[in-house]
Amino acid sequence: MAYLLYYANERAEFKEYFEKMLPEDRYDSIHMVLEKLYRHFKLGKPNITVTSGRNHSSCGLINITINRDDASIATIAHEVGHALCAKKYGLGKVHHSRKHRTQMKRVLNYLIKHNYFQDELGRRLAPKPEKPKPPEPTKDEIKQKELIRIENRMLWYLKTIKVYQKRVKKIQGTINRKKAWLIKDTKIQSI
Repeated sequence: MAYLLYYANERAEFKEYFEKMLPEDRYDSIHMVLEKLYRHFKLGKPNITVTSGRNHSSCGLINITINRDDASIATIAHEVGHALCAKKYGLGKVHHSRKHRTQMKRVLNYLIKHNYFQDELGRRLAPKPEKPKPPEPTKDEIKQKELIRIENRMLWYLKTIKVYQKRVKKIQGTINRKKAWLIKDTKIQSI
């Protein structure tokens, strides 16, 4: 009976937020909002279950069940408030009390501040515009690109050849100097 009184008081206090429902595509909206809230309040990765019909919403620290027929801003704040209480005070310590109401208000203030159920959610759920494709290249452009690629490759080979030619000249000079030293050494020893 105490739970029913708590729910009635909550519905009276936050009436306008219980009337704000998620957009038509509620499944994606519920997942997006809950994942954002769990990230923001550092609650970990939620295990989200979306139900409908007579099933009611419930929440533990990680497991959260939301009835998509009753997915309002206040319902989501209520359930995330349970997760915040479980993290802050321990599992099973705080159910429906002032501490829970404080956490629920904290979540509601965050959602209201960021317009999460109006502009922001609509922006995030809007389909992304397609990027325009670049025009197809003509046959002449393809041939021109191939020619440029081949010329660049040829220039690379020519530079490589010059580098190795310089190295060969340097090594030939070293060999000639060593031969000259050998010849001088043999002349000195023969004297």
